[in-house]
Amino acid sequence: MKVVTTRDEAFRIVNGTQKHVILYKGDMEEEVESGITLQACTEDGVEYAELTVVACWLANSSGASQRVIDACGCKDAIELQHLLDESRAMRLEDSEAMMVAQVSFNRLVSATSFESSEFWSKMNAEKIPSKKHLHPSFIGVLQGFWQQRLRFSMLDLGCGDGHVALQLLESAGEQEAVLDVMGVDVCESAVKSAREMAGDKKIPEFRSSLDHSTISFIAQDVTKLDVSSTHGLFDVVLCQLVISVVGGKKERKALLQCIFSHLKEGHAMLLSVSGASEHVNESYRKIYEEDEGLTGEYRSYLSRGSEGQVLYITHHFTEEEIVSLCKEVGFCKIAVHKEIESSSRRPKEKAIFLYVIAYR
Repeated sequence: MKVVTTRDEAFRIVNGTQKHVILYKGDMEEEVESGITLQACTEDGVEYAELTVVACWLANSSGASQRVIDACGCKDAIELQHLLDESRAMRLEDSEAMMVAQVSFNRLVSATSFESSEFWSKMNAEKIPSKKHLHPSFIGVLQGFWQQRLRFSMLDLGCGDGHVALQLLESAGEQEAVLDVMGVDVCESAVKSAREMAGDKKIPEFRSSLDHSTISFIAQDVTKLDVSSTHGLFDVVLCQLVISVVGGKKERKALLQCIFSHLKEGHAMLLSVSGASEHVNESYRKIYEEDEGLTGEYRSYLSRGSEGQVLYITHHFTEEEIVSLCKEVGFCKIAVHKEIESSSRRPKEKAIFLYVIAYR
């Protein structure tokens, strides 16, 4: 039995042949915070699953987390998660140590291995949870442009299969307004579907027509988008639910900064957000509490597939939280409309959604 007390020793274990590493038994919060005390279990007669778990300091480096995955002989973090699930059925002599190990493992995975953009880029377009219609408050903003019968531009971030963008083009036409839409989504199959639908409707590409509404779709990570130099700034930026599934705090702020930088001065962002739902759905309270130790943030939880596999991180915002984040980025005149609706992934259950209108 060896107690590891330095990072160098931990790296040697992770990069070596030893695969059975768990956190050293002790006060859980202290161990997770310090993240340098590990226990390598090599005693004969003790069976462990083919599993490697390292302390949270490794979670601060995506390179380190990949070393863990490689050391386990896994191709990705999802496969490693399956190993963890299998290990629950094994007889472990020290259940407390295993509990600490599992918390650390999940924090490692949630912090680095589940790159939201990577997951969404491979998602089947038909299975992407999204809003197919606009909130009345959003339509009110757009009608201000339609009534002037002027040409205006809109950036649709997280456009999915383009359903809403194409719907808006039709509405603009009915109002004798001209609308230029650029839809952006990280999912290539969704963008392909959107382009095909636009082609079927014979809609010209973005700003290629002086007399008619136009549309274009591009596949790109919405948190890293920069088309202002090539396409100018937009009159409206629409972003539906993306901020709740884009990743952690860093990615959420990056998304809002992207929106802000692509908006014309004095113009509006239309942002829909998954809201804190524990007061209307007890199952959400349960999952918030269960996954807080895994994600490190209350109301951030791991969305799972039908077989229990982790897909991506979802965050539910309070009104105060989303308003504060918008202000931090630079938005002003922020209005929030709260609605109780069907959950995006659980249609039979209720959830809160927040509809935010904010101006640059």
